Amino acid sequence: MEQPVIREVSVQKKRILEAAKVSTHANECLRKLFPEVFAEAAIDLQKLKLKSGCYYPGDGFFECESLKDALGIDRQPMSVRTQNEYAGKAFWLSADFGWELKRDSVSQLCLVITKKS
Repeated sequence: MEQPVIREVSVQKKRILEAAKVSTHANECLRKLFPEVFAEAAIDLQKLKLKSGCYYPGDGFFECESLKDALGIDRQPMSVRTQNEYAGKAFWLSADFGWELKRDSVSQLCLVITKKS
């Protein structure tokens, strides 16, 4: 009896990310099959440098101006909106990054930022 031939298929990261945009179901399946592709895109927010006086210890508030340098990226990912009807009432999120609202394991709503490929 012959041994079955096992072939390793090389799939490009870009193609996986494009396929994940097709639907929520496709995204969920591809994340389970290729977690390493999606893990690389995440930005580590623990690198933020919190300035004294800008937050209460343990609460994790940050000063938006420090985001760019603290995360080692060349563009400002978010800031307080300063124009139009949401001036001073909302955050502005850069279209240069991916943004997802997700619930964590204890049902807290979280905003996840990722680098766009």
